[in-house]
Amino acid sequence: MSSKIDITKPKTVKLFDLNDYEKLINGIKVAACMITESHQIVDEQSVLKRLNALTINGASDGNCCSCCGVGPFETRAQQTSHYKHHWHTHNLKRKLFGKSPLSLGQFSNRQDDNSSVSGSDSETEGPNSLPTDLFAAATRHCKAFFTNSSGQVFCIYRCILHHKKEELSTDGEGYAWVERCQHLTIPGYLRWAVLMVSGGHFAGAIFSGAIPVVHKTHHSYVTRRGQGQAQANRDQHGHMPRSAGASLRRYNQEQFLKHVQDIISGWATDLNGCSLVLYRAVGALNQGALFGKNSPLNRDDLRVRVLPFPTRKPTYKEVKRVHETVASIEVYENAHQENCRCK
Repeated sequence: MSSKIDITKPKTVKLFDLNDYEKLINGIKVAACMITESHQIVDEQSVLKRLNALTINGASDGNCCSCCGVGPFETRAQQTSHYKHHWHTHNLKRKLFGKSPLSLGQFSNRQDDNSSVSGSDSETEGPNSLPTDLFAAATRHCKAFFTNSSGQVFCIYRCILHHKKEELSTDGEGYAWVERCQHLTIPGYLRWAVLMVSGGHFAGAIFSGAIPVVHKTHHSYVTRRGQGQAQANRDQHGHMPRSAGASLRRYNQEQFLKHVQDIISGWATDLNGCSLVLYRAVGALNQGALFGKNSPLNRDDLRVRVLPFPTRKPTYKEVKRVHETVASIEVYENAHQENCRCK
């Protein structure tokens, strides 16, 4: 038995294309996969209702499937086989849209009626069925998922909606999330800074919408060639080498920090006018270049946020790529799955 599923790839909408973005957020709501019940649970009936909403047969442990309500599994192979079953993936799709899961009997009856193992059901699921990998993506920390009046599901990087120290409740209808999405259309809100420091490389730019207003790069020889480690980090692990190369790298490290701090200080006025400052600086040395003495940036500033994905070596080209990536919104149109054929 084999299955064939046609999955429509998501399209991309840029935040800078305000006309497209405003159409996208028409009738915006938080996706069902992000909404939870209120934590103010005080009576037994509320607790039971919450548990039943999680599974068919009540709560389960790690050796059970909390989505389908089956288990415990006797072997690891049995558990893996269940997670690959069409019944399980069908229930994941239903959970994404806030629907209750089906029992195996219910799923089998639908399969027989439709002569299909794809889990599609035009009467119940309608045209809003989505590939199950979207549900998996919805659980990732870095993105927030929404729906609109057209039935589309789209995701936005959380770092442009809120700081990690801010807690936007997903209880109820998620109005706080919707409000943050609407704020992105405010004139001047898309003035962002992207700063990156790594291995003696600095690259930064301030963007107004899609247009870079100012940008700067700088590089110093601070990394031991062939070693992949900054000299300052090497000095912290035992005996400090006294070679000419090591001395040069130490001097370059000091000059690099000073030079980057001068750049950041020179951008103080521009940075103060940014609604977001996104950065990548791993380690105390790299962060010291951005948040060191007399820096206009403060880690506690809610505008200052860490980039949520890996980046390449800091260059102006990479800064532009990162900026475009953060401003990209993946839009999942209504997915139509072909009926699977048994061979």
